[in-house]
Amino acid sequence: TMFAKFTTEYGTEAGYTMPLKKGVYSLNFIYGGWNEQGTRVIKVYNASNEAIVTPNEVTAKDNQAHVSPDAWSTYSGIIEILEDGEYVLSFYRESTTAQNQICISDIELKKAATANMTITDANWGTFCAPFDVTIPEGVKAYTAEAEGNPVTFIEVTTTTIPAGTPVVVYSAAAVNKDFNSKATTTGETCTSGALVGVYAAKTGITAETGHTNYVLQNNAQGVGFYKVAEGTISLNANRCYMTLATSAGAKDCVVLDGIVTGINEILNPTDKSAEGIFDLNGRKLAAPQKGINIINGVKVIVK
Repeated sequence: TMFAKFTTEYGTEAGYTMPLKKGVYSLNFIYGGWNEQGTRVIKVYNASNEAIVTPNEVTAKDNQAHVSPDAWSTYSGIIEILEDGEYVLSFYRESTTAQNQICISDIELKKAATANMTITDANWGTFCAPFDVTIPEGVKAYTAEAEGNPVTFIEVTTTTIPAGTPVVVYSAAAVNKDFNSKATTTGETCTSGALVGVYAAKTGITAETGHTNYVLQNNAQGVGFYKVAEGTISLNANRCYMTLATSAGAKDCVVLDGIVTGINEILNPTDKSAEGIFDLNGRKLAAPQKGINIINGVKVIVK
């Protein structure tokens, strides 16, 4: 929904009545005004005139002599509507000082983009969103780069997963969390390094010429990306798959067990050269030693 421009002043309140369906909405507009006194408040009321949204303070640029193009500020926020009904989107200028007004334009209210992050009891998941997402407490996020083999997983060291960035996510505890915001990227998919993310559920995903696709599974080698038959990938929204250049020795899986400790390796259980016991430097051992061993291509921790 797009609204026209209007101005409030001297402590008055102006707004629009509209029917809204249950859901999460993105509210965006630009605004400017004269002088600095008073706060600019956004409210949403239901049909009983009850405020259902905690007012958000909007700080306009101070002491603007007039509303000029360079004086506009931008607001973007999220409103959650809990049930279908008639609602009033209201803008209120608190101050009653003469010549102290606010002008609001380009008001847009639309369904917000939603992204779900799920990490199972196996501690791993994949995620992508068309907007920036603050990494939840206890979660680690990794991008994946593949210049040949092996795949390198790089931890996201900021507090945010950038919009359009597919990642592998880890948590010691299960996670099921929804995020809502205004989409800042377009398209149905996003790609970064070896990972490809989808914003909506998708089936029958095929690999590009010269590439092999892998999906996150918890199989015989542990949690990892396992090679799948062409065109068989089905993903839920906000999930990712891995794509690697196909070679004569294409690997069967990319295990994730060692990522958190900085140790990861591509394994091929059908590769006979992987049989035996090895340390992390690739030296063959007569027997397992204390710590991490690679036994027949599988990482094993000996305590």
